[in-house]
Amino acid sequence: MVLDPRCRLCALEGNPAHEDMLEGCSMVNPDFIVNVILNPEGTLLQAVAGHFALAHQQGCQAAAELLGTPLDSHFDLVVASAGGWPFDIDLRQAHKGMEHACLALRPGGVLYYYAECAEGLGSPHIERYLSLYGDARSIEQALRERFEVGAHKALWLVQLGQRYRVHLVTRLDPELVRRCGFNPVPPERHQQRLEELLDAEPAMRVGVMPNAGSTIAWVEADRARPAVSWPQNITGRRI
Repeated sequence: MVLDPRCRLCALEGNPAHEDMLEGCSMVNPDFIVNVILNPEGTLLQAVAGHFALAHQQGCQAAAELLGTPLDSHFDLVVASAGGWPFDIDLRQAHKGMEHACLALRPGGVLYYYAECAEGLGSPHIERYLSLYGDARSIEQALRERFEVGAHKALWLVQLGQRYRVHLVTRLDPELVRRCGFNPVPPERHQQRLEELLDAEPAMRVGVMPNAGSTIAWVEADRARPAVSWPQNITGRRI
């Protein structure tokens, strides 16, 4: 299911993964749930409670309002950080913030991303698939033939490198970074490389996202905010 393009960030309606989870939860039919929204420092911002589907949907809207940033148009360059440890403990975790940052980036735009990744890629499956297969199509075909949890991250990383020009400031092995389709940037050269990018294209529209792992930005023309409504085909009691 992770290979289905409808399974995407910030999309509930029509998302088969979300719909499967709703269906599974409806079989148990819990009486009550509590969800919380935290800021990057772990401070409680808001809590929602009630019916498992409706309360969660209300929480998504609250999270968009508390942690989201609506934009008029996409940026040409986004300078972003995973948000430090533990969000950048490895590339598997840091990738989440990359996807967030790219919501604000035009197709083919530049992502300049900071993620130390002190513990490497985060999964041996990622490195194995990056080594065995040279492109996204080959990785996807291999996953469809025999899916392995964790290996799908290799596909997502390579796809990201195809859609955007990614410069990764990291302590990862530069060869592993290149296999993702990214440009490795040594931390000691991060300022110099960023200035080179800005000098090469001075007219670029630039966005900065210090805590990409906990921030959602969306362009109003791309999507509407999550609408709160009573979910269809869900049984249960309103609380």
